[in-house]
Amino acid sequence: MIVHAQAVQPARAPPVQRPAIARGPTKAGGLLPSAAGVAQLPPLDRAVDSQSPPLSLSSQSPQQSPLVEAGQRAQQAVDSVETAEASLRSQSDTVQPAAAASTQQAAVVPAEFGDVRPKQQRTKTKKKKQKAEKVLPARKDEDVLRWYSEAVQGAERAHRSWPGKRSLPTFGRRLRVPLEEWMAPQLDNIGFEDRPFPQLLPLDVLLQSSGAGSSSSSSSSSSGSDAQEPAGEAVGPEAFTTSHSFADWARSCGGRLPVLASQWHAPGDSWDLHSPATLLHESHAGHEAMWTAEEHAQAMASLYAEFAQDVAALPVVVGRRPASGRLPGAAASFTVDAMVGGGAALQVAQSHNLADNYSRALGVPYSGSSSEEEGEEQADFLSQMGSGLRASLLGAVALVHGDDAGLVLPPSLAPLQVVITPILTRACDSKLLAAEAERIRAALAEAGVRVAVDGRRLKPAARFRASEQLGVPLRLELGPADIAPGTCVLARRTVPGRAGKLRGVSTEAGALAAAVLDLLGDMQTEACGNAAEALQTGIVDVSSFYELREVIEGGMWARAPWAGSIEHEAAVLEETGASLRCVPLAQPVSMWSGYSTCVYSGYQASEVAIFARAL
Repeated sequence: MIVHAQAVQPARAPPVQRPAIARGPTKAGGLLPSAAGVAQLPPLDRAVDSQSPPLSLSSQSPQQSPLVEAGQRAQQAVDSVETAEASLRSQSDTVQPAAAASTQQAAVVPAEFGDVRPKQQRTKTKKKKQKAEKVLPARKDEDVLRWYSEAVQGAERAHRSWPGKRSLPTFGRRLRVPLEEWMAPQLDNIGFEDRPFPQLLPLDVLLQSSGAGSSSSSSSSSSGSDAQEPAGEAVGPEAFTTSHSFADWARSCGGRLPVLASQWHAPGDSWDLHSPATLLHESHAGHEAMWTAEEHAQAMASLYAEFAQDVAALPVVVGRRPASGRLPGAAASFTVDAMVGGGAALQVAQSHNLADNYSRALGVPYSGSSSEEEGEEQADFLSQMGSGLRASLLGAVALVHGDDAGLVLPPSLAPLQVVITPILTRACDSKLLAAEAERIRAALAEAGVRVAVDGRRLKPAARFRASEQLGVPLRLELGPADIAPGTCVLARRTVPGRAGKLRGVSTEAGALAAAVLDLLGDMQTEACGNAAEALQTGIVDVSSFYELREVIEGGMWARAPWAGSIEHEAAVLEETGASLRCVPLAQPVSMWSGYSTCVYSGYQASEVAIFARAL
């Protein structure tokens, strides 16, 4: 009988569990796979203690199956992994110090290796630095001179980017056009001829030279030539000066006096605030008597002041300069000073009664003989007058009327009084809109308005910004929806935002021209009224030096009785920072009938003087 042996089923080993992977710290403090943790995992066939002897098949017990031993080794590997994870958990508290240390090490990487940070981090840091280095525009009430420089540069940039051909290279030159239009009839009524002549220089400059060098006051080739700087130029005794020119003209006219001439200058820097040689306009006259030259000098100062008040809307004072501020060689000098805010004064025009000091010193008679040996005929010398409108007038306009957005020009002085801005959209008929804008421009131009169309393919905000920088008083906005009803929007430069916009204005030629002219007239009247009010409230009458010092420190002008000397003027300047600007031609009523006491010397004073700090 054959007995079949039953097959013995081997015992199954327990399921092998997948060992957990050790995780390291992340930037946010979490865990990521750690190379150190993985490296600590022993292989399955060597997951036993290193001190235990290696397993040998010959030493196995016959009752222990190889599968059982494999399961034991797997269990030992799992235990080793758990031990490694526990070790990593115990080290998690030192993750942040280690990260800081690594960051510090990265910060001290030598420069020749470059920036070792990821590109994204480098880009973010660069953008932050650019934002931090960006300089904000200056505010007028915080840094007026920096604001002035930025406002002028912005106006010149807007002028260069303006559409169409520019007849004048700079905006400063363009501002001279309304000035010439106003001054031309006034000068014609006085009797001035538009002809070139050498620019007036101080007499000491003309007499200091010992050689026959080239004169800085040589005759200009045209009335538009650049003004020459008198400083640092050698002028010989044979130089052709203003006195020579007018003496020759007087002789050519048979001795008929006065001889009057004026010329326009084209300065390289139309926005110069401080150079007395940078002129916009200059006039000169030769008279027979000194007193007529004095009257003419005062008349020219008053003419420049009238333009500054009525056209440029500036708060100005006309007066006689003290002896310390008189032109060398002149018998008397007159000035037009503008109040530009913050208690600062800026000279915008000047005129001088030269008497016959120049012509005698230079030996230039206009009639008779200058030879002393003949002794039969007395030489006659001209009594001269010279005046000039400085480029600082334009700077005063910017300082008085401008705001943080840029220039603000009075309508009478603005080269562009209205700018038409078509609002283009994708769905609109651009040709129809352009035709309507041109029709409006022609209607306003016929009414005497200085107007232009800004039809550039730019966003409306960019074109609005350009008109603000140029100081255009009125902006006419015309959109596609305004064509059918025949309306438009008028925006005033002096009133920002929606409050300054007048909507629904008819674009019919007559009605629109009347509305625009009324608005421009109101804006000019308002600007002149503000200037007069600033002058009235900005000048304070004082009767003592203590009051004078308080007024100057308060940012205003002081008007005080004065009978002091040049040394007293210097002392006041040293103690208060204010100089004697002028003795006003229009004296207050309180000085008409008596005397007052000088605020510094204590002497009796018959007139008052203006003290203010220079810009």
